[in-house]
Amino acid sequence: MPAQKLVFIGLDAALPRKIRQWTAAGELPHLARLIERGVFAELWPAMPPNTGNNWACLATGAFPRVHGTTGNQFRVAGEPPDRVHDGFVSTAHLAEHLWDAAERIGKRSILMKYPATWPPTIRDGWVVDGHSVAWRATNLHLISPSRCFTTESYPLSQIVTLEHANEAAAGARASALPSLRTSLSFRGQRSTHRGYRDFVMEHEEKRYEVLLTAETDRTYDQAIITRAGEAMVPVATTRLGEWSEWVTETFDTPKGSREGTFRFKLMAASSEPRGFRLYCSEVYPTAGFTYPEELGAKLHEAIGPFVAHPDWQEESMGWVDEETALGSIEYQMDWLARATCYLMEHQPWDIFYMQSHVPDWLEHSYGGYFLDPDYAATHPREAARYEALVLRGYQACDRMLGDIVAQAGEDALVVVASDHGQIAIHSMVHVNNLLHQRGLIALHTDPGSGQLTIDWSRTKARLSAGFIFVNMKGRDPHGIVEPEDYDRVCDEVIDALYGLRDPATGKRPVSMVLRRDDAAALGLGTDRMGDMYVVSAPGYWAEGFQLLLQAQLGEDVPIIEPLGPDRARSTHVGLPTYSRGDGTVAGVLIMAGPGIKQGDEVRHVWTPDVPVTIAHAMELPMPRQAEGRVIYQALQDPDAHINELRELRRERDQLRRALETMQQAVTHY
Repeated sequence: MPAQKLVFIGLDAALPRKIRQWTAAGELPHLARLIERGVFAELWPAMPPNTGNNWACLATGAFPRVHGTTGNQFRVAGEPPDRVHDGFVSTAHLAEHLWDAAERIGKRSILMKYPATWPPTIRDGWVVDGHSVAWRATNLHLISPSRCFTTESYPLSQIVTLEHANEAAAGARASALPSLRTSLSFRGQRSTHRGYRDFVMEHEEKRYEVLLTAETDRTYDQAIITRAGEAMVPVATTRLGEWSEWVTETFDTPKGSREGTFRFKLMAASSEPRGFRLYCSEVYPTAGFTYPEELGAKLHEAIGPFVAHPDWQEESMGWVDEETALGSIEYQMDWLARATCYLMEHQPWDIFYMQSHVPDWLEHSYGGYFLDPDYAATHPREAARYEALVLRGYQACDRMLGDIVAQAGEDALVVVASDHGQIAIHSMVHVNNLLHQRGLIALHTDPGSGQLTIDWSRTKARLSAGFIFVNMKGRDPHGIVEPEDYDRVCDEVIDALYGLRDPATGKRPVSMVLRRDDAAALGLGTDRMGDMYVVSAPGYWAEGFQLLLQAQLGEDVPIIEPLGPDRARSTHVGLPTYSRGDGTVAGVLIMAGPGIKQGDEVRHVWTPDVPVTIAHAMELPMPRQAEGRVIYQALQDPDAHINELRELRRERDQLRRALETMQQAVTHY
């Protein structure tokens, strides 16, 4: 009997070799139990090994050339060079999802924070969040992004000035130091993340007053927040290093009046009117982020406020500390577990898909320090400390997984998968700097803005959205390369990249450069990619977003830039087979449940193979554009369907012969 329910839990960038180590050490007991009663694999991501396109693969069973999402953001050949499409919305997908195929036979799905499930494509089911972009200030449902109010200078922070207060807020305690005050202002903001710079969170200005008090004369340690002009009515109180209660406010936005929640945390203060840092979390709505719409209010009442983006990027900017970031991650994992169990208990369901971005967030911040074997060997204490931080995030995911699997029951098919892994990199390869050096990119000062920008009238090729685009005449709006010169320009680019050598090692930092047609062999080959695809060598990251920044700052950065120990980092680039130390570009796959082998390991599995195998094992309709293969080596009986069909045919033939015998007997009677 095939499994009647599916639990699919996506762990973004989960590291298969670290999971093996941590489960063996007893650090991840729920994952260990699944591995024990199921199969394990290093899961190869489709190319490029990015988030947006591989969660699409895991939902559709198709490669990027078919489902249409070639990255987290993607460009379409022939469109203006500054137009970038969001790969985290369902409208970016050109292929049918597994849950849509299952709905054709009446199955109901719960889609919990799974990328590109918004706008909803299902009619009979439940969707929560559904955009799930990984970065701050990019979520479609967000009312307002997180903020840092400070007397000092931090990236993207808002500078405030502390003054002596003339009056106290209602209920304010006596202060051992003269009370201080400042004003805060919330305004709509434009996203600062590349690919989302046109994303504006608009709302009317919100103004607040902050009163700082001190229990002792050593430092200010309490902030009381009131609405401007309402000093006698505090809306939140935060002590040093502690969260305030949740604040609920109504915001007037272009989408109408929206209620949102947020909270404050006093991160730093001193005994003087300086050294002040107050953090305010993102403002996320209490309703309107779910399907059906009324589900959001029910979850808010039953579970509490939802946090779409824990504070990991804010930690990297110095706004908050590590404990705050990890605490927010643990809050989100607990919320997702409780919300999922609530829905499973109160709604009839068959398919459950969710995604957690926690491993990827933490590995981008800390992975380079313990995944890089060279750094770990020379800085063992730092490597161990950062690994412990990442492990804590995995443990939060493990607890969430345990709660959900227990709620679903032992007879469910459980699949844990990641879109890719991560490996440590030691050098950046600034591709557009190389193209500029070779005369293929030209810069000029824009007469309108005075900013240094690309001169498209003299630019032949550029790396953008992960691919190199030739600026071709007749196809591109500013095209200058004649069609008859297209192959020659491609050859120039390829020769330039293959000619690169790392001066420190003599190694080639680029493994492959594939033209679009050739990239079809890697699941690409679509007009939603560029004319060429660059594959970095292990330890290198070929990127294209530094040229203008460096030119504007007047910096002369080498084409191959060593990062050094103070900039250790990890990411997901290169071929699925790459590894360095415990890091791999490959992600993880764990499958357990009815019909799945126990305690086995399988190899050479691609992300599109997973939903195809799920559909096969659960006897669901195959997604219409699926092109992955069934992972037969994961099945207890790979011939089960054939044997069942043969048995049915044998029984049919027996019945036919019996009927013929009966008919003959009646005829002769």
